[in-house]
Amino acid sequence: MKSIQLGNTQWYYEEKGTGKPLVLVHGFPMDHRIWKDQLEGLCGVYRVIAVDLKGFGKSRSSEAFTIDSMADELVAFMKAANAYPCVLAGLSMGGYIALSLAVRHPEALTGLIIVSSKSEADTPAGKEGRQKLAQLAQEKGSIAVAEQMLPRVLTEETIKGNPELVSKMRQIMEACPANTIANASFAMRERADRTADLPGLKMPVLVVLGERDSLLPGEGGRKLAEACAHGRLVVVEGAGHVPCMENPKATNAALAEFVR
Repeated sequence: MKSIQLGNTQWYYEEKGTGKPLVLVHGFPMDHRIWKDQLEGLCGVYRVIAVDLKGFGKSRSSEAFTIDSMADELVAFMKAANAYPCVLAGLSMGGYIALSLAVRHPEALTGLIIVSSKSEADTPAGKEGRQKLAQLAQEKGSIAVAEQMLPRVLTEETIKGNPELVSKMRQIMEACPANTIANASFAMRERADRTADLPGLKMPVLVVLGERDSLLPGEGGRKLAEACAHGRLVVVEGAGHVPCMENPKATNAALAEFVR
């Protein structure tokens, strides 16, 4: 892995390949390892960069953040990594960050990929759920959070039939510091609603949804794609909230075609 010092934090990232930069941003409570199949499958054509956001993975930090502040720091990372401008892909929480970046720093992107995410802010019930998850992390730690979230991010078929993938996801989630889980929960709870900004996005936008995502009903993703002037939608068969891991072949095909 490589690293770049940004402020008080060493940002770690893995990169493979040469050519047009494709920056991949993980979800919550995850790290760059969810993109392993994209690093290996797309590096023959593109320069693929999977980053650990501040506080996640090896990029250790206990500093609080907002979705917008993380987007600003991601722009600084892209510049420091010589990946500016780039095609940016964000999954779930990474999608919130990518949308914030696209709205506030449009010059930084040649294309935007939103995976398993949405433009709307949290509902009151959603905000309450974020609060409870933060409390769970603070009181019982990352293992308890992973136990609760695993059945929600992976399909029932994956959980029953792919123990290796389940074990990998569990390891990734359990490695996320409890403090980071709480910080991220609060950041997502307070994020801005970006729906009204979608028609103004000038760059091409790809929305990727898992066919069986129980966390994100497909309607939200379809509306996101339709609201963008240059939006398109791909539904990945047999996948839940993390299509890049559950059906990497179909996900890679969608990403490769879009970047090309």
